[in-house]
Amino acid sequence: MSLELRPISESEYERWNQVPYAGFSEIPPPSQIAMWRAKLEFDRTLGALEDGDFVGTTAVNSFQMHVPGGAMVPTAGVTAVSVLPTHRRRGVLSAMMRRQLDDIRAAGEPLAALWASESVIYPRFGYGLAVSGEEWHIDRVRAEFVRPPNEESGGRVRMASREDVASRFEGIYERVVGAHHGMLQPPDSWWYSTWADGPWSEAAEKHEPFLAIYDRNGVDEGFISYQVTDWTSPRGGRQLDVQRLIASTSEAHEALWRFAFGVDLVDRIHARNRSVGDALPWMLRDQRQLERSVFDMIWLRLVDVPRALEARTYSTPARLVIEVADTFCPWNEGTYILESDASGAASCTPTDEAPHLSLSASDLGAIYLGGTSPTTLARAGRVTEQLPGALAKAEAMFRTDAAPWCDLDF
Repeated sequence: MSLELRPISESEYERWNQVPYAGFSEIPPPSQIAMWRAKLEFDRTLGALEDGDFVGTTAVNSFQMHVPGGAMVPTAGVTAVSVLPTHRRRGVLSAMMRRQLDDIRAAGEPLAALWASESVIYPRFGYGLAVSGEEWHIDRVRAEFVRPPNEESGGRVRMASREDVASRFEGIYERVVGAHHGMLQPPDSWWYSTWADGPWSEAAEKHEPFLAIYDRNGVDEGFISYQVTDWTSPRGGRQLDVQRLIASTSEAHEALWRFAFGVDLVDRIHARNRSVGDALPWMLRDQRQLERSVFDMIWLRLVDVPRALEARTYSTPARLVIEVADTFCPWNEGTYILESDASGAASCTPTDEAPHLSLSASDLGAIYLGGTSPTTLARAGRVTEQLPGALAKAEAMFRTDAAPWCDLDF
């Protein structure tokens, strides 16, 4: 099979976009298709063509990731990865991943991130599970808080129109990005295509979400969007789906959840993409009533190991010699001295020294944001301690004070 790999033109979008439909066996509503097109960076797309027909697709969104320590690091948001069912297991995906990672490196982005449709696919290309999330269900009447609401907070929740959100959401999101490492900051045009007038404003055709904003002292600190499903069901079947709830302060976070639990004529509350470190379970009187399931969210790939490791800060001053195995991006393969000072800043340089710790690029991606423990990976046989005490040192260095989170789906 002879493949041609290249970016697509805008005129080719419809043909290119038929591949994800077939790959995921799903045809989204026209409003969603229009929104995807508006967000697409055509010069960062890739189409795999056989005899002039598209058989594979992928694309990159130009993001910035908030990493531990507060730096915003250029990050390639990999998306639209698909191969026609007729061309599976024929090397199409590997060819696209090879070209894409080469292009990301040439663009100077130290990190690449993606949401995976299947968790077994991307470790072979060096991606590691860096951010996990939770899905929640709870009976509304059982969602009782431990303490009464804080009447002195000075904030309030107000219903918002789509026009309100279009002008205010970007400011809310920027504050949230600064409060959570692992969050991705998209380009300005991203929010225009999400909230501005256009064919995509017919959100989900018939089910426009309800929107509300929490503000305090004139500053917007949080946002919620939700829909109520099964409205005509008999008592016991009506569910409020929290599509998005983000907050830059604990006061906004609590107030928005109290608001969601207080919506009338609702029996169940459902939410996805919640942080594994979310405080809500500890705010409830009976935690057992909150049904929780964990799933993988962001898979992270260090495209440039030294730059990526120097971009974040570390929790303790230390010197660690790390051996990285990376067959898919051989420019990363080797041994590095990672040395952090009392401020948390670090240097990362190649070395011929014997390694203290050995791991794969995939596992380095997993521990990078502090969401996966090096000790856990060692117990699973994935990280090898070459020098006694090195594992404890890595554990201390990569530890963060909160779990990483990223609710941006792309």
